Amino acid sequence: MAIYVSYSKICRRYVVQSLVLDHNHPHGSAEYETYATSRRPSGELLHQVQDLVDRGADPLLVTQYASSKGKKMKLRDVYNMRQNRSRRG
Repeated sequence: MAIYVSYSKICRRYVVQSLVLDHNHPHGSAEYETYATSRRPSGELLHQVQDLVDRGADPLLVTQYASSKGKKMKLRDVYNMRQNRSRRG
């Protein structure tokens, strides 16, 4: 998306010269799955993953477990969960 604006001395204001509404990057369900909110487990899987994190399981094993249950997580997600859990308590 791009908006080109210039100042018009005659009108004494900014004027939109052109507007391009095409995306300049890919978008779709594959990209949506990479968002942190999409990678966050929920429900029973969240409790299972948190239990593994609390017990000190290897982050790689936690991501593999989540993947086997259909949720793609990154190692950074597990590290963040561990950090957030230690701050709370």
